[in-house]
Amino acid sequence: MISDRSLDDLITEGASVPVEGWDFSWLGCRASEERPPAGRTR
Repeated sequence: MISDRSLDDLITEGASVPVEGWDFSWLGCRASEERPPAGRTR
């Protein structure tokens, strides 16, 4: 997913959310990671 929002907009939003504890729900579907299949090495 590519956003049409500017980097400044994204930084402003990130700076405005509370960071206490481990509540990252505000990220929603913005953060993702893809892990390599088990047993595979470089």
